[in-house]
Amino acid sequence: MKRPVIAVAIIFISGVAAGLKLEHGFRIFLIIGLFMGLFGWVKDDFPRRLVLVLSIFFGLGFLAGIIHQKQTTLLHDMEKANIPISQIESVKVKVQRVNRYENQWINIEGELQEVAIKGREEKHKTRGVILISIKDHDHVLASAKPGDSMVINSFLQQESLLQNPSKDYYQHLKERGFHAVFQAEAYTVQIIPRHPYHPISFADQTKTSLIGFINQHLEPPESDVLKSILLGNQGFVSKDLRNVFAKTGTAHIIAVSGLHTGIIALMIHESSKALGLGLRAAKIITLLLVWQYALLVGLPVSIVRAATMLSIMMLSFFLERHYDSRNALMITAMTFVILDPATLQTISFQLSFLATASILWGLSLLAHFKMKRIPLRNMVLMTLLVQIGTWPIVAYHFNEFSIIAPLMNLLVVPVLGILMTTSLIAWLLSWVPFLPVIMMHTVNGILIYMIKTMSRFSHWKYASISIDHLSAQNIVVYYALIIVLALILKKKLNGRRLS
Repeated sequence: MKRPVIAVAIIFISGVAAGLKLEHGFRIFLIIGLFMGLFGWVKDDFPRRLVLVLSIFFGLGFLAGIIHQKQTTLLHDMEKANIPISQIESVKVKVQRVNRYENQWINIEGELQEVAIKGREEKHKTRGVILISIKDHDHVLASAKPGDSMVINSFLQQESLLQNPSKDYYQHLKERGFHAVFQAEAYTVQIIPRHPYHPISFADQTKTSLIGFINQHLEPPESDVLKSILLGNQGFVSKDLRNVFAKTGTAHIIAVSGLHTGIIALMIHESSKALGLGLRAAKIITLLLVWQYALLVGLPVSIVRAATMLSIMMLSFFLERHYDSRNALMITAMTFVILDPATLQTISFQLSFLATASILWGLSLLAHFKMKRIPLRNMVLMTLLVQIGTWPIVAYHFNEFSIIAPLMNLLVVPVLGILMTTSLIAWLLSWVPFLPVIMMHTVNGILIYMIKTMSRFSHWKYASISIDHLSAQNIVVYYALIIVLALILKKKLNGRRLS
């Protein structure tokens, strides 16, 4: 087998998915059947040993899924509103993101760590992402920042995302991996500050500086779009403008992705080499700053995936080993699922890894045709491959599929690199007289072009189509057919090459 890591990762992740989804009675039946199958297959020939190894990894993944479900039982009870908020004595949350609004409300996105229930002595360890909306009229929580811990001792209200599926906002939160929404008063919140030398501290200061620089030189909506592009927070952009990006298939531009990481990494790497730092130093600096950028934007799945693959590539360079991007992708996916099995159920994980896999495997197949590398054609091909690989997931979660995405990406993506590079250089040179102003005028012109182009095409009657009632079974069948067709095509192309 040429790439055993890929087979192992797929089987392990499938086991985790089964452990997360299957009912308790069927789990026992499946485990018994799995071990009976293992006992029957233990023989000395290679195919059967391979089946044994893959079955073991499926079992390990299955066990990880079951353990995670047991750990989150309390959270699921909270998610379904089975535990009234009057029974919750306190919760401890690790702050991941803080969004402040002019109406004196603060939204805290955080990882739930500990829950105390009235009448129970022990505090329950649990995990899962929740959103807490806090009234803060007196700015009591002005110092709250990512990396801090919070203990909330009383709640005003709880909203279950499972019981409000018709509300677009709650559906959006559920797709992002949130389990519940709470409301609280600021006086019930106790902040446990992070360590002063926590890595997030520098990232937080950098973000504040960058946002201030953008607001100083640009006006909405251009400033909002640029902040979303650089920081990956779609909350900066109005709902109408978010719909424009969605209809044109360019929403990934305002939700930091591997594309943004690639642009940042290329800019840092080439700048380091231009300063005469040497190849090894340039790679180390690139890796460190890419991870700092990941902290800056809040460690979203897509950026961490790209940064992890970059780390594997750098490691292979320093160890003088061949770098295989497909192996790196599957090692990264497996690592994500081991660290947090629930990640597998989030739309960000599904879209990020499926989009990257579609590009890597699709380009590998197209390489057999020995086409000349023309940048515009390559961009169109990659956009089409991403569409083929991700449209069922997009349609399942958003009930919409963009028809004009390849065209819009061809018109918009080429200027994204210029936009990001110019903006960041202008910010870094903000102490130089006049130059940042000139550069930000260029940035403003690019943003106006992007917004007007997408707004015009989004009003086209056939810009997107609605897809309702796409079942999970249909999605599984679709991907199975894609894999089978790809294997058949690869076999034919390899046979033609040998003949």
